[in-house]
Amino acid sequence: MDQQVPITGPPSLGQTADAAWRAWRAQPYVMGNACYATAVGLEALGELTWQNDGLYRVIDPDGSRAKRLTNAQEDDVWEALVSGRLLIYRRRNSQTGKDSPRSRVVLHEATGTPIPDGI
Repeated sequence: MDQQVPITGPPSLGQTADAAWRAWRAQPYVMGNACYATAVGLEALGELTWQNDGLYRVIDPDGSRAKRLTNAQEDDVWEALVSGRLLIYRRRNSQTGKDSPRSRVVLHEATGTPIPDGI
């Protein structure tokens, strides 16, 4: 019989912001599921995702259109990660944008607790 391993803390992509940032950027597109993030306190940026040349704000719910963030906006997202305000998750792309919270898999929890930058 398999033993279940208890979860001892919130999901995290790394012990430092640098490690989490790199792990987030490296997340692959897997069978209709892409990796996204939202930043607490930066809701105006909307949902975020990485593309080959940088960090983007998602315009269409299915992720088909996105706008490249400015360097200043990307710095704001970095600060959100360091300050524990960035939620990174995987979800199925949806034409309506009405994904169920159950369809999200949290990879990095926004705990509100700062983490070392790791740089």
